[in-house]
Amino acid sequence: MSAWVEADLGPGARALFTTVEAGTLSLDVGDRATAPDARSRLARVVGAPIVFPVQVHGAAVLTVDDEAEDGSVGEADALVTRSERALGILVADCVPVLLASADGLVVGAVHAGRRGVVAGVVAAAVEAMAAQGARREELRAVVGPAICGDCYEVPAELAGEVERA
Repeated sequence: MSAWVEADLGPGARALFTTVEAGTLSLDVGDRATAPDARSRLARVVGAPIVFPVQVHGAAVLTVDDEAEDGSVGEADALVTRSERALGILVADCVPVLLASADGLVVGAVHAGRRGVVAGVVAAAVEAMAAQGARREELRAVVGPAICGDCYEVPAELAGEVERA
């Protein structure tokens, strides 16, 4: 199995999802000692420094510029940029959503967990991308792999909450 799977977000944008073969990327869970090496390998594959938010299961979006340091850029559940920085989102049972403008110059990465979806994190990311010059009606999106219903039972009340949102 490959350590990453390419996703098509159109011309000008490169997108991929990592698999377990890439190693632990989280500095907070799992084998934290190996995360810096796994992040370095991924940055080499991507060809750019990668920034990650400190994810809090909300709707905050950070706009990343070329001055952003590698690693963590602050608390948020979505990142957008027009810069050369690569954006990283960590998920376990939540859903990764990758976004790109039609020309690939504005990109976004969203950690779409239940609470974030209810709070409007995906819509907030779209608005932040529009503020960077992306046209909402031309955005491309790829929804990444996530836990399935057979592995993660969601009570009807919680499912209804997300459906209404």
